[in-house]
Amino acid sequence: MAQAPRFRIHYELEGQPCTHEVEAPGGDLTPDQARFQLESLHSDANPADITELRIVPLTPGEGATGPGDGWQAGAPDGAA
Repeated sequence: MAQAPRFRIHYELEGQPCTHEVEAPGGDLTPDQARFQLESLHSDANPADITELRIVPLTPGEGATGPGDGWQAGAPDGAA
């Protein structure tokens, strides 16, 4: 059985850089869907404080999920 595509959302919350990983059973993740995920995750925050959204598709072997599920942590993104 194939796994749903995974995405890493890079964003800022109150000026602090953050990331969050999600699965997208539909195969794609739109900016509106990513924002909805983040606003649900940070329901106590002002939605206007969630800025600088960037969506990065992950491939099998990338991601920070539990052991044994076929996904492994990738290299840090955005290294200068």
